[in-house]
Amino acid sequence: MEIRVYRPPETGDPRFVPVCATNAAQSIRYVERFHTYGSFEITMPTAAYGADKFEKYMLVYIDRSFWGIVLGVHYSLSTGGDMKTIVGLCIKGLTYARCTMPPSYTYEQVGGTAGYDVVNGSTETCMKHYIESNFFSASSPTRNIPGLEIAPDLGRGNPNDYYMTRFAELSGVLEDLGKSAGIGYVITPDLAEGKLVFDVAEGCDRSMEQSGNPRVLFEVRRRNVESMEYRNDDMNMRNLFYATLSGARYEDEAYTATVTRDGGDLPSGIRRWERHMDISATHPTPGQELTELTRLARMQAGSYETAELFTASILNMPKKYREDYFLGDIVTVQNHEWGVSMHARLTEMSIEASDGGVKHTATFGEAPLNFIGRLRRQIKGG
Repeated sequence: MEIRVYRPPETGDPRFVPVCATNAAQSIRYVERFHTYGSFEITMPTAAYGADKFEKYMLVYIDRSFWGIVLGVHYSLSTGGDMKTIVGLCIKGLTYARCTMPPSYTYEQVGGTAGYDVVNGSTETCMKHYIESNFFSASSPTRNIPGLEIAPDLGRGNPNDYYMTRFAELSGVLEDLGKSAGIGYVITPDLAEGKLVFDVAEGCDRSMEQSGNPRVLFEVRRRNVESMEYRNDDMNMRNLFYATLSGARYEDEAYTATVTRDGGDLPSGIRRWERHMDISATHPTPGQELTELTRLARMQAGSYETAELFTASILNMPKKYREDYFLGDIVTVQNHEWGVSMHARLTEMSIEASDGGVKHTATFGEAPLNFIGRLRRQIKGG
């Protein structure tokens, strides 16, 4: 695979400056994710053509399809040779570099209080608000990234979304909003204009349930899947929530409501799995505490659903990735021997290239949170 290296736009020089192009990598692995950022790793001989051009904070363009930002350079010497490994995040990883700064807080502050950044509107409006407020700050100009622009707001996602945050990771906020609405986001470099354009992304329904678009079906007997794994677990599932409105002077005075995910009957017995939530909210209108608390709790409840997903090693034939289906699309994956069929979103694609060829590994559906993910959500107050 060809890899191109660019110096990103900087203040006073709003261009992508080409540095080199090389095919010298011995192995390349990159991961694309729909709701959040991906990553990459490139290994090549230290003496290979162009190896010296890979430096931290350079941009890489892999196989004319994946943009990344270099964040690490590793060297190793062994019987296998003198090797250089370049690691980093996809260009969407820029959202991982920012916290959601409250509007009342500025870079001049050494200390003091800071409230929440609250937004409501469509999911797209909410997501673009947080990009605007954390990359285009007149009060904190050093937070700005030269060349970054925001595409026009088309009001996609949930029409009446809501979010509030205070110093949370921007990438996590965008992921929360996008997952609840079934949309992702992209940052697309424009080489000619020297721009990085942020926009939300919608997948296309290509499942066997619909007939408006060409259908995509993955199963072993069609010989378009080399191997697969299926998971269906409730290790992280909760279906009954005790939601408490934070901010009360005394804990025993805090307003608390019992909430189910869908407003149905209370789960019982062995199938009842409970969770407490501290809900941060602006002061609800008197008499509307239950309505507002229930609405916000159900938004967070989406993070505690049953985890059901397929991972599969995809053969790039006859349907080809980025030609017949794309990241974020809904497709059908099934295994008749297991009695399992899913109409699920393609949420992640891992691509590995080496002398042995190119391997595509796809994830359909949402993976359960690992330990770090659960800890991060607990810190956010979920």
